[in-house]
Amino acid sequence: MKRTRLTEVLPLGQPSGPGLTAPRSFVHPHRGTVQCPAAPLLTAHLPGHDRRATAPLAGHAPRGLPVQPSGNQGILAATTYLDLDGTAVGIAIAAPTHLEDLARKTLEQWTGALRTRRVLVPSSETCPAGRATEGGGSRTCPKAAAAQGAVRHFLNRQDTVLLLGSGPVHLTGHTGPVIAIPDPAAAHRLRIPDPERLSFVLQPCTIVDEITPILRVLRSRFPLLRGQHPDQWCYTASDARQGADAAAQASDLLLNLSTPPAPAERFSDMAVRNVRTLSDIRAADLACAATIAIVHSPPADPSAAERPWVSAAGLVEILSGLGPLSVVRHRARTTVSTDIYERVAPADGPIGRQNPT
Repeated sequence: MKRTRLTEVLPLGQPSGPGLTAPRSFVHPHRGTVQCPAAPLLTAHLPGHDRRATAPLAGHAPRGLPVQPSGNQGILAATTYLDLDGTAVGIAIAAPTHLEDLARKTLEQWTGALRTRRVLVPSSETCPAGRATEGGGSRTCPKAAAAQGAVRHFLNRQDTVLLLGSGPVHLTGHTGPVIAIPDPAAAHRLRIPDPERLSFVLQPCTIVDEITPILRVLRSRFPLLRGQHPDQWCYTASDARQGADAAAQASDLLLNLSTPPAPAERFSDMAVRNVRTLSDIRAADLACAATIAIVHSPPADPSAAERPWVSAAGLVEILSGLGPLSVVRHRARTTVSTDIYERVAPADGPIGRQNPT
C-alpha cells in the first residue's frame, strides 16, 4: 500500500455541524467519491462522543450524508488511498473552521493506523444448543442421541454414569445414578459406593480437549472405569476452539468479540482487546498490527444472551477502511474413522464392537 501520513484539509460547501463528525463518504476534488468504512470507529473516539451510547453494529453501519468540499462552511480533514481495485478509500473528520486543529490532530491518530493487513476470521461454528430427546430434533447436537443411548446402556448394566464436560446440550429422561463431572476438581471430589461399576459419557458439544485431564484423574482413581465409544464424541466445539487458537497464534493482535469473553489465559502470550463497543478498539492497537485475528464464539444459548455490540462481519467492514485488507477465513476440521471398519474381517466371522475401558 502506497500512502502518506500527510492529512489534507479541504473546505466544505455545507455546514459540518457544531462538533466533529466522521462521514461515511465524501467527494474528493481529485479522486472523486471516497468511501469511509471506518467512519463508525472514528465516531466512537471523537472528542465529546458519549461512548456509553455507542450504537450496536451488526453487519453494515448506517451511512452518513456525503460531504462535498467546495466552499467555506467548515473543513474536512482527510487521508485517502487507492485500494487494490482502484477504489478511493479514506478516513475523514468534518468540523467547523474554529475546530480545524482538533480535527487534524484527531484524524492523524487514525492515519497512523492505516496499513495493508490481513484479518484472520476463524469459523465460529458450534453445535445447535437444545435438549436431547428420544426422537432427536433439528436443534439437537447430532451426537446427542448416541450419548443418550450410551447413558441408558450403562444404567441398564447397573453402573453409575458420569457425564463429563460442560457442553450446552443436557441429557435428560434417564432414571438412575448419573453424576455431572464438569472439570478435574469434580473428578477429584467424586465419592461413589461401588467403584467397580462406573462408566462415563461425554456431554454433547463439550470441547473434547477439556475432557482429557478429567479422564486422567478418573482413570488414576478408578482403574475399572468404562466409557462411551469415541466415535460418539462431538468435535464441533473442539474444532472451533482450535481454529480460534491457531488464528490467534498467527496474529499480532486479537480482537475478542466472544460473549462472554474467552478466558484471558488462552491468549496470554499476545495482545488481546476484548471488544464490546467500538470504543474498545484503539488506534495505537491497530497501528502495530499487520495481522489481526477476530474471534467470535456465539453464546451457548443465543435466545437468552445479550445481543453482541459488535459483529465479526461489521468489524471486518470497518477494518477495510483502514488500509487494503485481505480477509482469511480459517477453519479446523476433525474427521473420525472407526478402526474396526478398516480391518479385514477374520474367516470365522465379523469383529464385534466393544466399549473401551
